[in-house]
Amino acid sequence: MKNKTKNRIIILLLGFSIVFNGYLFIENKNKATTIVQLNKKTKELERYSELLETGTATEYVDIKESDGLISMAYLYQDKELIERHGIGVIIGKQYYRIGIAPEIGTTLNENSKIIKITDNEIEFTFNLNNDTEKKRLIVQTENNDIHFKLEDVS
Repeated sequence: MKNKTKNRIIILLLGFSIVFNGYLFIENKNKATTIVQLNKKTKELERYSELLETGTATEYVDIKESDGLISMAYLYQDKELIERHGIGVIIGKQYYRIGIAPEIGTTLNENSKIIKITDNEIEFTFNLNNDTEKKRLIVQTENNDIHFKLEDVS
């Protein structure tokens, strides 16, 4: 009687072990598939990023993301026309570029930084030819219209 009970317990434990190992196998396979998909997506995004940078001949000096009205802001410097530089803003599924100080011969310095992004404002330093200015870009929406106001910050 004791041997039958022991055998049943062993068979029951082996059954649990087989089921649990099967579950772990399937779970690992799902995770491996997810990792492969994420790696493919990452490579695709890197390729598109390179194409965008090459296609637009743009150097991104600083980039920040946010959860408000402004989902992302970036300071940019055009590689072909050094006078073309400014701040870019992504709102919803649209992006806007606001040129700043397009004087001949000026270039945007790497010391330019986005300081903070609130729901509808971006505060940043803009360093042109080693002359730093602190600026604020205010974004206002009215119905389907978007308005930008750029002001100096003291």
